[in-house]
Amino acid sequence: MSGDDRRDAGDRHDDPVARTIVDGTSFHRRRLAVGITRLSQRRKLTVFATTAGALALLFPIGLTLPPGVRDGYLGGMPLAASPAILVVGLVGLAAELTAGVAVTAVSFLAREAALTEREALQLVAVDNVATMVGLGVGTLAVLSALCGFGLGYAGVDTVRAFASPSNGVSGPYAPLPWLPSVTVVATVALGVGWLLALLAAVVEREL
Repeated sequence: MSGDDRRDAGDRHDDPVARTIVDGTSFHRRRLAVGITRLSQRRKLTVFATTAGALALLFPIGLTLPPGVRDGYLGGMPLAASPAILVVGLVGLAAELTAGVAVTAVSFLAREAALTEREALQLVAVDNVATMVGLGVGTLAVLSALCGFGLGYAGVDTVRAFASPSNGVSGPYAPLPWLPSVTVVATVALGVGWLLALLAAVVEREL
């Protein structure tokens, strides 16, 4: 092998795109062409895990809300309360978990070297939808839940403005007895984050 050939081979080895084109499966090549992100499956799962786990910040937020908000809107025990904003957080957790399971399933199915182009495109389509759900819906829902629960940092007057019956808005702290408590949701968030991190650890690293 000449020096130029060795250099070209080294370039292909160092370039993940070239490596995928030459050595990747039909799924990886199709994903390179029509995938909505260049993040690897493992990195996507890691992002999902981080986002889900971030919802556990409800716990410290609840502990540090101003006394006027804790006593006036959360019954003096914010960690045992079940405010309406938790619905949004649970939607975010469901989105991250669903997306994570879908990405993991696609990753294992994509290892089949004998995939047809049609099957590869179908897997890429599922992967794209799961990615949008996890990175888009899940992230937005978790951030909205944290911001809504942290609204109390702006003071009682701000919370009262959002909770005023005159504007038809019940506010993020409106109690919903059928919801789990802040502590339960934060604990579940840690569990979902841990599960997604575990899935990320077992999924192969690829482009």
